[in-house]
Formats: sequence, structure tokens, C-alpha cells
Amino acid sequence: MNAVATYRRACFACAAAMAPRHSWSCYAFVLPTPVMSLTKVVAKNLRSLRTRRKLSQESVAAKARLSVSYISMLERAQRSPALETLEALAKALKVSPLDLLRG
Repeated sequence: MNAVATYRRACFACAAAMAPRHSWSCYAFVLPTPVMSLTKVVAKNLRSLRTRRKLSQESVAAKARLSVSYISMLERAQRSPALETLEALAKALKVSPLDLLRG
């Protein structure tokens, strides 16, 4: 799995995280911080919310007026949903659209 990583500067000598570098010692402390892409967050949350409610992909697709194959692609993080799609999925699952985006 290829994780997206961001890099955060952390200066332990001056305790100024995310501050401009103060000395050469600050250059040594670049720590990788893994970040999950929004597509993967939506995929994980969609599948989790659907299975917790004991709904099939077919029933969610029908309620959201989407195809079953598209729901499957969303759950596998092969597609990124549009905002309108997020709203339709949230209504179908009876949750807030933010619940699909929370990581």
C-alpha cells in the first residue's frame, strides 16, 4: 500500500514545531506523518456505516439513486465522489455528510 506522507518540521532544540528553522540542528528533525487520502477515508466510512446498518450495496444504491457498481468502486477507493454524491449517500445512510469525511 502506497501511503501519502506529509513532512512536518519539528525543532526539538527550540521546541518550535512548524516554525522556521532556527539553526542547522533543526534540519535533522523531519518526521514523516502518514495521511490517508480523502478517497480512502470516504471508502472506509461508507463501508463501515453501510455494514453497521446491515444494508446491502444494492439497497444503498437504490436509496441514493446510484449504480451498485459505483457504490462498489467508492468502497474500494477506486472513485472519488462528487459533493452531490456525498449528500445522496449521507441521506441514504441517514447520517451527516461530515460522517463520511471524518478520518
